[in-house]
Amino acid sequence: MNQTKHFYYAVASYLLITLLLLPLFKYNINPDGIMYIMISEKFYNLNFAEAINGCWGPLFPWLIIPSFVIGIEPVLYIKFLFLIIGVLLFFIVKKYADKFLPEERYHYLLYYSLVPLIVYFTYWVLCPDYILLLLLLYYTFLVFREDFLEKKSSSLLIGVLGALMYLTKAYGFPFFLLHFFIFALLKLWRTSSFERKKIFSNAFITLLIFTIISGTWIGLIYNKYGELTISTTGKFNQAFVHPESYYSHQYLKKGLVEIPSPNAITALEDPSMYEAKTWSPFSSIDYFLYQLKLIGKNSLKLLLYTFFFTPFYLLIFFNFKKIKRDKFLVNAFISFLAYVSGYLLLFFETRYVWFPLIIMLMITFKIYTNLVVQSENKKKIVLILSLLFILSTLPISVYALYSKYEYGETEYKISEELKKENVAGRIASNKQGMETLYVAYYLKSKFLGNENRSLNEPDFREKLQQFNIDYFLVWNEPDYQTDM
Repeated sequence: MNQTKHFYYAVASYLLITLLLLPLFKYNINPDGIMYIMISEKFYNLNFAEAINGCWGPLFPWLIIPSFVIGIEPVLYIKFLFLIIGVLLFFIVKKYADKFLPEERYHYLLYYSLVPLIVYFTYWVLCPDYILLLLLLYYTFLVFREDFLEKKSSSLLIGVLGALMYLTKAYGFPFFLLHFFIFALLKLWRTSSFERKKIFSNAFITLLIFTIISGTWIGLIYNKYGELTISTTGKFNQAFVHPESYYSHQYLKKGLVEIPSPNAITALEDPSMYEAKTWSPFSSIDYFLYQLKLIGKNSLKLLLYTFFFTPFYLLIFFNFKKIKRDKFLVNAFISFLAYVSGYLLLFFETRYVWFPLIIMLMITFKIYTNLVVQSENKKKIVLILSLLFILSTLPISVYALYSKYEYGETEYKISEELKKENVAGRIASNKQGMETLYVAYYLKSKFLGNENRSLNEPDFREKLQQFNIDYFLVWNEPDYQTDM
């Protein structure tokens, strides 16, 4: 069958599966997603003073604004936005396949193996990482091309993409600079002295466009916080893995926390307003050893996740020498290392490494097809292995989707019941902070934190009054009693 038909069959399969699964995931929600939705609403209401935020990038909120214009629940709207991004991802990968993966008759293996992965990405969480994945793949596609920095138009586009990566997520800023400089130097090294002036000129154009767009947002952050920084999240991400924090936000461990601005829903909306206990791996030997343990722990997690992403990644380890002889494989591997390096220092979630894992999938595909070409006389073995390649991405995708099955639906139903009792305002809870946040979001209320204490304690009742708490939600305590 024609590979183009296989491609569109894969896209159609993705659309069909994703739409059929929508009823099971339409309430899927997460704290970060709520923060982006609330910031988007501020942009929609032209409340720029609160919308400009040093923690959360603006591109995702901007893309959510149409949900307020057309009057659709943002949580549901984002599902359709991600559906479109999923389709675009297929087309980007097809560009990679057509340009860098020569064994065209086997491209269908790559397309079909992507179907479960992109369904998984679409429904995992409401996060900008999915948008960042699309931008990163398009950016690296342009960088990997032979004409990298040879045309002004593509050089300008690379600068725009780099800035959009930063506006999506602050991590895009250091990654772009590191990655771009590495590949610009490699291009200069591979180019004759006669052509280097043009390369320098186009690299300057890229960095100029990147600086203008990124600098505008950095200036807005500086104007609000009085701090020259690309993001206010750095110190809080480091504080998150403080040896005494145990992977938790320090300011949320205090119990009730006042919200950072009049229209914020919770303290998480702008963590920079709260103090965080910072640390440095160079301040003591114990902290330095702790940092090394962090790197080791994160590296092990990455290796395990990589293996479960698709076991065929093992082909890379057994054919590592072949990578050095293939320019695309070298470029892809450098990109993988450049991207994961920052996350290994602190912590990462699975969504943080979607880009390098898709890159690794294409590396694996190229090595696999090279091996298949050498064994085409063994048709049955090739057929079985090809089927396994397609199915190899299914287990992790099914597992991930199962873990989010009907996630958030309970909190939505609770909020609907509470609406009937006119519950709204400033809310706290005894526990289940994340679930209470979801309920508060649907109630259009504010969540000030949770403390597992009894309302019978006079000092706690006084504390609730100090924070002007309207409702205290009690979770999973059938015998909870109060004399109030």
